[in-house]
Amino acid sequence: MDLKNDQLICRAHAKINLVLHVGHVGRVERLGGGDLHPICSWMHSIELCDRIELVKLGKDEQSRYAIGWAREDGDDEPVAWDIESDLCAKAHRALELHVGKQLAASIRVSKSIPAGGGLGGGSSDAATTLMGLNLLFGLGLAQRELVQIAMGIGSDVPYFVDVERFANGQPARSAIVEGVGDLVTRVDSAHVGTRVVLIVPSYGCHTGRVYRAFDEQVGLADRLVDTEQGRLTLRQALVEMATDANLNQDLMSNDLALPATRVAPQLAELIDRLSNAIESRVHVSGSGSTLFVIDEIDIEEIRKVCPDCQLDCQIIETRLC
Repeated sequence: MDLKNDQLICRAHAKINLVLHVGHVGRVERLGGGDLHPICSWMHSIELCDRIELVKLGKDEQSRYAIGWAREDGDDEPVAWDIESDLCAKAHRALELHVGKQLAASIRVSKSIPAGGGLGGGSSDAATTLMGLNLLFGLGLAQRELVQIAMGIGSDVPYFVDVERFANGQPARSAIVEGVGDLVTRVDSAHVGTRVVLIVPSYGCHTGRVYRAFDEQVGLADRLVDTEQGRLTLRQALVEMATDANLNQDLMSNDLALPATRVAPQLAELIDRLSNAIESRVHVSGSGSTLFVIDEIDIEEIRKVCPDCQLDCQIIETRLC
């Protein structure tokens, strides 16, 4: 993070779900039910990140946004979606509403995190915008207050709100995330620096469709995430995984992996072929479509598989951080 005068330049890191357990819709008692699935997930930031530049403008100036895909020549390629609907813009407006005044700012996001792949890029951008504007305008909002605003933007956003780490220019710490994303327990991960290879197909998995496929799959089976005692059991198990120096990949699971392959059958073929080619576990992050491998594998072996599946995939080497 680089703060100079009325300008702040910071990084918004992606995340992966090393473990993701999902419960039945409406089983979040303290929220009175509704159509939300409770989760219990071990999330971990990775080095892959977007770059965000925040500039404080004069009181009479209008806020403006520039969001594009980072290119080596520095001339970003505009994103395909409506800028006003971007989570950064929503975060800015939500913060203004919360403090009850205009916060005129120029917000430029140079994106490197693929969109729609379960890596939390938009959520990370939103959280970074909240924390950055809080610092730039000297608002003095505390962690709890920023998390409250973040919950109104998206369920992954609270994970990325880690004010202490942000102030030191560091990514959000590893955490066990529960409820509907609002219960975040930070853990000191023993796996910082572990190599991760991301395989990002050119298509995404629609989150709503993946959850619908999940609901059809689970039926009426009892799930630990649906009870308080079950959540406590899962949380303790995930804390032990995070702090154990030996990362046991046999314990890594994602309840949305199978539903994601039902929504996108080509993803199942890619997972199958990758697993056989590299002889290593292939994991799904979030609701897909991003896959990841944690191992000292040969990236060239991965590059050979994707064309065989007639898929255009980004292969990104990064690390847990």
